Amino acid sequence: MKKLFLFLICLLVIFAAQAASAQDNEPVRKLYGDWDVLSNDTGWTVTAYRGTEKNVVIPNDFDNILVTQLAAELFMNDIYLESIVIPGNVSVIGRNAFNGCISLKEVRLPYNIKTVPEGAFKGCKSLESIAFPAALTSIGKEAFADCTGLRQISLTRRISTLNESAFDGCTNLSSVIVQRSLSTLGANVFRGTAWLERQTDEFVILGRGLLVKYNGNDANVEVPYGTIAIADVFADNKTVESVKLPDTVRRIMQNAFKGAENLHTVNIPPWLTTIGAGAFSGCGQITSLELPVTLTSIGANAFENCGKLTELEIPDRVKSIPANLAVNSASLTDIRIPEVVTSINKNAFIGLSGVHVFVFPGSEAENILKGYKYPYSYIQYKTEDYIYSKSLTGVQIIRYLGNSAIVDIPETIDELPVTGISTAAFQNNSFVRIINLPETLQNIGDWAFSYMENLEYVNMPDSLRRIGNYVFKGSPMLRSLYFPPKLVHVGDDIFDNQSGFAVCAKEKTKVEIYLIEKGYVVYSEDYCRMDDRMYDNISVDFDNTSNVCDSAEENQLIQIPDGLKTVTSDLFANAEKDIVLSVPAGVEEIDPGILDGRNTTIISDSHTAAEKFALEHGLKFLVRVDLWTEN
Repeated sequence: MKKLFLFLICLLVIFAAQAASAQDNEPVRKLYGDWDVLSNDTGWTVTAYRGTEKNVVIPNDFDNILVTQLAAELFMNDIYLESIVIPGNVSVIGRNAFNGCISLKEVRLPYNIKTVPEGAFKGCKSLESIAFPAALTSIGKEAFADCTGLRQISLTRRISTLNESAFDGCTNLSSVIVQRSLSTLGANVFRGTAWLERQTDEFVILGRGLLVKYNGNDANVEVPYGTIAIADVFADNKTVESVKLPDTVRRIMQNAFKGAENLHTVNIPPWLTTIGAGAFSGCGQITSLELPVTLTSIGANAFENCGKLTELEIPDRVKSIPANLAVNSASLTDIRIPEVVTSINKNAFIGLSGVHVFVFPGSEAENILKGYKYPYSYIQYKTEDYIYSKSLTGVQIIRYLGNSAIVDIPETIDELPVTGISTAAFQNNSFVRIINLPETLQNIGDWAFSYMENLEYVNMPDSLRRIGNYVFKGSPMLRSLYFPPKLVHVGDDIFDNQSGFAVCAKEKTKVEIYLIEKGYVVYSEDYCRMDDRMYDNISVDFDNTSNVCDSAEENQLIQIPDGLKTVTSDLFANAEKDIVLSVPAGVEEIDPGILDGRNTTIISDSHTAAEKFALEHGLKFLVRVDLWTEN
């Protein structure tokens, strides 16, 4: 009994440990006096303060677990808060944590914090100064907006980014000390500040070549060499007509030229990497912008209301297409999407009813637009004989332009393998009689060789994987066709019931089985191969094909219907001497009387009664092919 008791105690301990382990990943909420906290991966997050103190010191820890985060909107609109001390362990402050604290005069930011988040101290009108910790790298959107009591700031050496409206409306801010580390500036960062109003140089440049203000009134502006980034300095400028940017510029930032309605010319520097949101919005006189290959990022609404812009070619390093890319740019007709693009906003092309979007075939951009049901075309190139598209892996022939009787499609174009023949690429061509497809080819699209009234021979390579729908429909002179062994898809009605038509395949392949099951007499691959002597007079040689086909002893294909359990001999009273019997997997018994001196081939699934019957009677057995429904 004592042993049983000890055993039960052990089980209870194990179950308790498992229950505790299962809960380890669940956040724990606790109340410590005036403080609500929630556990996180590094310690506690303070989620609420219930006290009434004006001068608040946030505890360093609770139960020896450190406070590491402050929740969003923690003290938002607390009009009585006058000072706050944040413990040094805090590395994350939530958005709008002190937004609207109009009485807040003093803040001690923790040394671990790297970002002052969006709206963190917005509207703190009593805040006169703020000391930024050494680890800080960025200040968020509207973080100190409308802090009208703020008089001076000194940015530390690691601060590289000031986001949109970070100090917007700080009317009494008269002293700004900036380090050379500052390289990125959003729109309206210092708008309405006494400091910005006091800057009277023609070009006001901060940090590492950051142009933040232009005080000139010239129509034609040349930005100084050494400038690396353009803030919103030309926004709503009605005078400027052209801007010459130096080659040193790397970033055209948010709203840089927004609303410059008379601007018609901007040279894009060759090493530019970024075009910010709304950068050229409302530049209605610009007709063209040649974007450099170094460009990697384009912001939302970048080319909005550019009424005379006709073409936009997105460079090959841009991976994301933003919302409202060129909304209401009525003259824009063509947009080219690079192959590396992995993200397209659903509203990227909104307000562009007449635009043609071009993509690379098989690219992620094509898949995305298919999902959106947005119309697109393939990016095209042209030679004397072909219109084609290309991707990183190969070339697709879109259209054959020539009039040769014999067409040898090259294995490579632009040093890329030719891997595909697109939809209707040769359709209605009445000149072509022979087509030699390259050994690199993998796909033939729908209708590719349809309605070619003189087409007599197509050399099919062993590399071919897919044949689309209606490929040879309406091409009556075609006499034979070789089916390569690597095919995984054959489309619907690829032939048009050509009389005397022969099909060939390698023996003992899935392609041969497929053709037999479709009711074709299958010849050896050599029968459909054309040797050199045939080129001189192809029509004469292939006139004999119909005779061979007519005289060939055909196997009668008999399909046993689904649902039948027993195959009896009376079903074959009128059958030919040689038959191919397609048997469903559900058939359980076959009467040996069906043989009756016939040469019989059976097609069915593996491990079925039909396979067993074939083995017992020494019949040829073929495993049914099920790959032909692949999309």
